[in-house]
Amino acid sequence: MTDYRFNDSHPHISRQQWTPSVAANTKLEAWAQFEEASALDERAAIQATSWGLFQIMDFHFAALGFPTPYEFRLLRSRKPASSISSCGSSSPTGPLQDALQRKDWHAFAAGYNGPAAVDVYAPKIAAAYERHVR
Repeated sequence: MTDYRFNDSHPHISRQQWTPSVAANTKLEAWAQFEEASALDERAAIQATSWGLFQIMDFHFAALGFPTPYEFRLLRSRKPASSISSCGSSSPTGPLQDALQRKDWHAFAAGYNGPAAVDVYAPKIAAAYERHVR
């Protein structure tokens, strides 16, 4: 998206490796980070943000049938319930379905949320699966 060109000038919002210490702790902090990133590169900021009920990363916009990241964000901000249909359309076929069927939580986390925080999300997904399967 930005080829990490803001890493040096804005390390609190742009890093090659995701780090929990820079994650926003509140919605207000998250919006402040988004607005700062958006001022640098709006398209990249939108794509680097997760939206809606299922927190789907916007870099999936094309796979979800949206022509631009802007339209994906606009729909989500106007119709929060669209998260449900978008999530459904992102998982019934392809790599995400395959990863779910194999219970490959690392592959699913990478495909769903990107490669940066796979080791953070994969164990959470596995634990959630185990909680709900029993």
